[in-house]
Amino acid sequence: MAYIGAQPNKQLTKTTSQSFNGTGSATAFTLNRAVNTGEELEVFVDNVQQEPGSGKSYTATGTTLTFDEAPPSGTGNVYVIYRGQAEVTTRLEAPDLSITTAKLAADAVTTAKITDANVTEAKMFSGFANGITELDIWYKTANETISGSSSAAFSSNLARWATEWEKIGTGMTESSGVFTFPSTGKWQVHAEWSGYATGNADYMGLFINTSTDSGSNYTTRTNAYVNAKGNGAYFQLTHTAFFDVTNASTFRLFFSYQTHTGALIRGGASSLKTHFSFMKIADT
Repeated sequence: MAYIGAQPNKQLTKTTSQSFNGTGSATAFTLNRAVNTGEELEVFVDNVQQEPGSGKSYTATGTTLTFDEAPPSGTGNVYVIYRGQAEVTTRLEAPDLSITTAKLAADAVTTAKITDANVTEAKMFSGFANGITELDIWYKTANETISGSSSAAFSSNLARWATEWEKIGTGMTESSGVFTFPSTGKWQVHAEWSGYATGNADYMGLFINTSTDSGSNYTTRTNAYVNAKGNGAYFQLTHTAFFDVTNASTFRLFFSYQTHTGALIRGGASSLKTHFSFMKIADT
């Protein structure tokens, strides 16, 4: 049978028996080894075995052997045999690398027992490799002019950003401005509209709209506004939101705008202007 710990030491204690000299008056004798009861001993007086127990021949507790009547005088005429197995002379200790994970309770190892140097990235993120498994950026590939007051979606001229950058993970899927997610999880979504007003605009608005029924119904979850007074006034509208995508097959998202006057949506590949980013920050 398998066991945990060091191999037993084969050297055993030599004391398995003990003898005393009876005096005719002494009833108590000191044992070399502690016992719990007299039944753990075999006691002989003048070669006659004695019966253990209170009210009988003797009792024994700890290292004291007590007779009901004092044994007669004699040399070595009181003889004691220890019934228990001989004790190992050295303490058994588990050798290095001998205890397996299966032998440990799930909560056996506490923070106090883990040194800082042994906390790796894999342990810190608990399966969330390197902290980020999905990060994707999409941008407007060209300028788009908005004529007058308008409300519409960012639905055209969208592409994945790849200038000195490569997406992490599977990445988003886009169709006519509607984005679907590659996996469930907690996501950070960032929208940035770089533009300028072609009129005296009291407001420009940016919205994030989501659906949990594959696009049948959408709800505006977040919005942000900026004032753009003056024809040709530049503005930078930024907006960050967080979503728990519990079903990647039915969750949808699109970005939309609202203008008070005409405006320009700035795009192009020379630099990142109007763009949208998606980052998975945790498992759902």
